[in-house]
Amino acid sequence: MENEKATANLIKALETGKVVDVISTQIEKRQLEKADLEAQLAREKTQTPLLKYDELTFFFEKFAKGDVNEIKYRRMLVDIFINRIYLYDNLL
Repeated sequence: MENEKATANLIKALETGKVVDVISTQIEKRQLEKADLEAQLAREKTQTPLLKYDELTFFFEKFAKGDVNEIKYRRMLVDIFINRIYLYDNLL
């Protein structure tokens, strides 16, 4: 957002005829910066961590050994496996 606002301000200044060369250079710089940021964001979105077999088995063994009667264990299960819970007042 900041990048786009700065670019828009530079374009407005260019339209009014202020220091054309300096502003053109700044616009190009901002556009390249924006392209770099978009590419970095795309890379971050595509990166997914790969878990090893040992890590997965440790993870699941930890849950298999838990005590369902412990509140701490229950909270851990909810925190890890449940994304959202919806509650509705209207019952059938």
